[in-house]
Amino acid sequence: MFRKLVFLSSFIILLAAACLPVGQFEIGVEPTPVVVEPLPTESIEGPLPTEIVVEPTSVPEVQNETGTVEGGICFPSEVIPVMTAYFQNTGDGSLYELTIGENQARYTIDLPIGNYITFAYLDNPDGPLGGHYSEFVACGLNVDCVDHSPLPFDVLAGQVTPEINICDWYDPAAVPSNPKAGHTLSPALAGLVFSMSNTVYRVEESGIALPLLMPFRPFEMEVSPDGRRAIFTSNDDLFLADLSDGTWQNITNTPDRWEANPLFVPGNEGRVFFFSGENEEERFSGDPGMVNLDGSGYEVLDLAVCCTLPSFDSTGSRMAFTSGDTAWIYSFSDDSLEPFNLADYGVTNVRFIVSPSWSPDGSKLAWWLVTGESGNSTTALGIFDLNSRSAVLKHPYQPIGGGGANTAPLWSPDGRWVATTILSDGAKAGLWLIEVDGNQEINLGAAGSHVWSPSGESLLYRVWPENGGPAWESTLNLVSVDSQQITNLEAPIGVEPIGFFGR
Repeated sequence: MFRKLVFLSSFIILLAAACLPVGQFEIGVEPTPVVVEPLPTESIEGPLPTEIVVEPTSVPEVQNETGTVEGGICFPSEVIPVMTAYFQNTGDGSLYELTIGENQARYTIDLPIGNYITFAYLDNPDGPLGGHYSEFVACGLNVDCVDHSPLPFDVLAGQVTPEINICDWYDPAAVPSNPKAGHTLSPALAGLVFSMSNTVYRVEESGIALPLLMPFRPFEMEVSPDGRRAIFTSNDDLFLADLSDGTWQNITNTPDRWEANPLFVPGNEGRVFFFSGENEEERFSGDPGMVNLDGSGYEVLDLAVCCTLPSFDSTGSRMAFTSGDTAWIYSFSDDSLEPFNLADYGVTNVRFIVSPSWSPDGSKLAWWLVTGESGNSTTALGIFDLNSRSAVLKHPYQPIGGGGANTAPLWSPDGRWVATTILSDGAKAGLWLIEVDGNQEINLGAAGSHVWSPSGESLLYRVWPENGGPAWESTLNLVSVDSQQITNLEAPIGVEPIGFFGR
């Protein structure tokens, strides 16, 4: 998290003074692009039933066209310190930087055409203070303005975009992360990818985590199983990010439709699953769809029934999901949709089934079940062996109150354990480790956002603050499943694990 700084109201007066020219610096500096060629993408070809084929709107590429951005530099002090200003293209994540000298009150920069946000950080490693151009600046730094969100602006070919003033230093948490600032974690976490303050980081062998990706207003982000890419939603479209260079691209670009809940389809990671609908439709439900990573092959699937967020087997050839009180298996290889008959596994009187999760080797399926009559029901985790046609029910309990459905179990890479959050279980609600072929269970308390280490020997998870504090104040724990030893890790507050790769 950014260090919180509090300024006295008198700094408003100093800010106004600092915005006055302290020597005229109409300096045009060539931007330094941080751009790397994107990784090659692959696509999977195969028969997919379609109801709607949507052709994404193509966006013509315009090359070698630039515009000029001009603005003021402010700082709540009598002196404007040395800093670096950053200009980020919201369309593809390209980042450009500009050095601001001491007492430089104005800047000018030429940028490729596009939509941008801008922010700055002091070049003092002991003072990680950031400021930016925001809604607060646009409304005149008025104390009645409470919105410190970054304010995007357009750069047009051959035109000047004026008064993009980097003058909001009053809400450091609203400023995009410093691209050059890292966080120190344990070397034992090397390979961990996590998010914090809308920024994605990876922990290196030294334990230092540097920013990988700084997407603008992302939602529903998922990292690919190999840790090389991320998929997220923004402005009702799907965006594919390259974690090697921090850039992204819109792979749906459908003005008349919305997309949400993207998932990488396992296998060669050439496809993305999502839900979508027409813009006037409600967002509580949608049609399942697929798109290739290069944006081609956008298809809306006609499954006859639909459908909760699915789980894919390790090859991406089968998809498990629920619709109402029925479980289903869809096979991509032969275009078949069959109900998952619980009675074949000796399980009956099921009122509700949800949250499927496929084992790493594809031989088992886990679902949360509610059995029995209303008012006298039992919730349990069902582990279904697809080869022996048998099932065991784990952690049965009588639900207390509401709380929604339990999360889909997260299998350990070796298939020995599942980790899942359990709701409506009174004082025992929280994150649990459940042994698949044994009777061990480990209650990890009020926690979540869990990921397995690549070996499956330990689970990393966030511990929620006591007394109902905000989630961004969570801490990070690591539990060894064999010894059941729990270690509290030194990490910035609010780290949210996304995936563990390479160890």
